[in-house]
Amino acid sequence: MKSLKDHPIALFLSEDDFIKNPEVARRSSLTDRRVREMIAELAKEHPVISRSDAGGGIRLPKKFVNCKSVEELEREIDAVQLTMDQFQSRKKELNRRLRPLIAYRKAAEKEIKRRLEKHES
Repeated sequence: MKSLKDHPIALFLSEDDFIKNPEVARRSSLTDRRVREMIAELAKEHPVISRSDAGGGIRLPKKFVNCKSVEELEREIDAVQLTMDQFQSRKKELNRRLRPLIAYRKAAEKEIKRRLEKHES
């Protein structure tokens, strides 16, 4: 796993405050698309907390040593869980969208097989 220092976009993220991607782009002089790509790469190796609500954005979770109380660490766990729940919801939605595509592909493969068998006879 790369260090956070190996992910330059991490320099623009906070452990305390949520920041929206356009603001990260402005601060880093990168495009919104590039910021999203870099954050996605970072999130493959390090936890990134995201909130999709009105006051949302992204931030890094606090290091354990920076959590001054058990309650603060529990709030970090809650924030991480919320991000995980949002991902699970997206997965469910994508799976629903996959079903008709899979059904179509299977039906098309059957049709190909039927046509090939008809052509052979």
